Amino acid sequence: LGLLLLATASRAEEGEKTKAAHDHAHAPAPREAVLTGELDFTEAALLTVQEGGRKKPLHTLASESLEQLTGRPFFLATPYWKDPSTQERYAAMDVFLSMWLGSRSREEWRKLPIILVSYAPLRRELGLEEHEKRFSLDQVRAAKQQRKSSEDQQSSRLEELVGDAHRLRQEMGEANTPELEHQAEIVYARMQLMGQILWGDTANSVPHPANPSGTWISLDMLMAIHKEPEEEVLQSLSEGVARGNPQTARDLYRAYLKGYKTEQVEKLLLSFLRFRDAYLKRDKEAFTASSRELRAALAELSPDGYPAEAAMAREVGYNQTRPFGKAWVLYLLALIVGVATFRMTSQGARAAVLALYAAGLAFHVYGFVIRCLIAGRPPVSNMFESVIWVGFGTVVFGLIFELIYRPKYFLLCGASGGFLCLVLMDLLPVVMGNAALPGFEAGIN
Repeated sequence: LGLLLLATASRAEEGEKTKAAHDHAHAPAPREAVLTGELDFTEAALLTVQEGGRKKPLHTLASESLEQLTGRPFFLATPYWKDPSTQERYAAMDVFLSMWLGSRSREEWRKLPIILVSYAPLRRELGLEEHEKRFSLDQVRAAKQQRKSSEDQQSSRLEELVGDAHRLRQEMGEANTPELEHQAEIVYARMQLMGQILWGDTANSVPHPANPSGTWISLDMLMAIHKEPEEEVLQSLSEGVARGNPQTARDLYRAYLKGYKTEQVEKLLLSFLRFRDAYLKRDKEAFTASSRELRAALAELSPDGYPAEAAMAREVGYNQTRPFGKAWVLYLLALIVGVATFRMTSQGARAAVLALYAAGLAFHVYGFVIRCLIAGRPPVSNMFESVIWVGFGTVVFGLIFELIYRPKYFLLCGASGGFLCLVLMDLLPVVMGNAALPGFEAGIN
């Protein structure tokens, strides 16, 4: 039954490919301040940013970004980065804020091994160390630099592979893009993402002054609108949140210039500076207080457009719990215990299998409910969500048939189907990479 439903899932997915994929939240929790032992990121994690049109906690953005840069840790681990010089582990929030707020300079971050290059043939092609998987931005960018024959400029082998991938995709289609070129695109997108974080382009935290569902901008952009020449700002907006649309850039410029007075901008800037200084000084109490103050200042700008703190806390709780990750572990345990006790007639053994199975199903249902509340819709709009639904159906039908017929193998089929679906989705970003990175298509173009 499990294999049959998995096969059905692959068929159903073909119909889903035409639907727009909704950005999903699947990152670990912020209350791990913890890995450094110095700062508590609980309040800072609830700061809201907008990415891809969706409003999300800063912690979700930080965790997703670190996973995309370095890969996802296996087996329920929260994303972290290990400093090679000190061997100290840094949580996602700490890494993101360090890049954004500058506790290390951009030049330092460019020299630290944080970019994942997981595909061995690509490492060989770029002349990188084959036994390493993470490299610095400068290492990847400088790999096999070559002089162009027609221009007095240098290009890297990675850039050439990315260009080849874009050309081959246009000529042959997505499915026929060679794996080497596809992996080069993924690494290139990781480099882009790191550059965006270092320059503050991902933290769009200032809400639209008039439209609750309008486009948000970064604090740096808000300052530029009120301080810099209009043409320069319009160009930056067009290259960034306006996605190449000059009219959208002009509309955003006018809305933020007229919507927020200079006094409001200066007040917000002071709150941000206190937040940044507390972080740079590693002052735990001041950082907590300034995080709360900054969130209040941002919410005050646009009360109708700024999400409630409870909504952000709900998503952070989902990130912290990682219900689908816990569910597949429990399904696997139910499967192992069920196989080990298959020929036993003891009611205790059957009860143990049912208890593990039911606990996994409880986490599965909890994950569905929270995702519905976060997204405001049933979670069925992309591959991740569709396969989770198939796993859920396998588990539920397995339980129903087991309770009716009681032959044990229905329960084992349900547990195996639930396990395979959820573990596949939990590991997919690690196995395949994630091409849907911020700015990916724009960078390739």
